[in-house]
Amino acid sequence: QLKQKVPVLSSIPRAAPVVPGSETKLFPMKYDGSTDFEAYKQQFDRIAESRGWSVKEQSTVLISRLKGKAVEAANVAVNQTYPDLISALKKRFSPDVEAIWKTKLKSRKQQPKEELVELHAEIKKLVARAHPGVGDDGVKSIARDHFIAAIADPELSRRVNNHLPKTLDEALEVSEALWANLQLERDAERRVPERKS
Repeated sequence: QLKQKVPVLSSIPRAAPVVPGSETKLFPMKYDGSTDFEAYKQQFDRIAESRGWSVKEQSTVLISRLKGKAVEAANVAVNQTYPDLISALKKRFSPDVEAIWKTKLKSRKQQPKEELVELHAEIKKLVARAHPGVGDDGVKSIARDHFIAAIADPELSRRVNNHLPKTLDEALEVSEALWANLQLERDAERRVPERKS
């Protein structure tokens, strides 16, 4: 059984110095397989680095933090080494990370009160995760297209697209200028009935 392979955790050296009362903050949460393992691993890796754990120690700690379905998945790892555990958990709980990010990218829309520059930053992050193997030029065009499609105002999105920006950054620059002009136009249209009355 997996539990029999877990060494006593008290033997694991901790990074020094540790601020009193902060140790719980520097220990990974339990993982039960209900969320994407890739996200959990990123947190685990940061904590492992800050604590100075060796690969063997990382394996020990990771096993101790698993529960439920995650324990079952880890049991299929042949040698219970850290790379084996990571591979088994990824296969079970991160079956197609890129596909997940592509779905999120496709469905990403500008939120109410979200600034264009904020949307730009989010699209940039999503593209990097959804298309990690695409070259720089490809990423720029993909990010540009998704940014334009994500703009909430249909008229602004249409005008930005008509300007044919070449990159995501250029699309942001164009969109901010066009948005300012569009707001002025709409303000002027609202004032026309007021002058007639």
